Amino acid sequence: MATAGSDDLLPSVVAELRAKPPVVRGQTTSRDEILRAIDVGIGEILQRRGEQLRPDVRQRLGHLAFSEMYGIGVIDRLWADRTVTALLVNGPSAVFVERNGQLEAAPETFRDAPHLLEVANRLARRSATGRSTIGLADFQLRDGAGTVVFPPAAPTGPVIVIRRTQAGAATFEQLVSGGALSQPMADL
Repeated sequence: MATAGSDDLLPSVVAELRAKPPVVRGQTTSRDEILRAIDVGIGEILQRRGEQLRPDVRQRLGHLAFSEMYGIGVIDRLWADRTVTALLVNGPSAVFVERNGQLEAAPETFRDAPHLLEVANRLARRSATGRSTIGLADFQLRDGAGTVVFPPAAPTGPVIVIRRTQAGAATFEQLVSGGALSQPMADL
């Protein structure tokens, strides 16, 4: 019986689970129920392959699969690091994070161009206005904001830029000067 690691299995597990989704689209289900359904699917896949995973590795694989299928995958994992203040994606293997004002290569990249496009489209769906006619989409995350640039504006494929917002950093003066708040409202 072979023993595998979660990172090696992730692409094939996600592909198999997508072919036979554990949760029907539009069905109201809790995160825990989805994770249980994914774990059952992983169990079936491992049994067919004659492979086993340690419980902690299997749990990690389930969370990674959940992130890939229902979240924003690589970006979820990179953005979870609170020391990352910005994230820049210029291609599947050109992923950078900013820490302490310094840009560095990210520890994770996208599998390929279709994987990057899939995540970029998910981010664009978070946009209030959707993708513009010139291929731009601004979106919000819980603690950040970003932009996705699609072809033709980004000829080699989607470009993603995300900057972490700092809670409480805006002053009334900044909000008024930026047009986000009127002076009478600030005075109130």
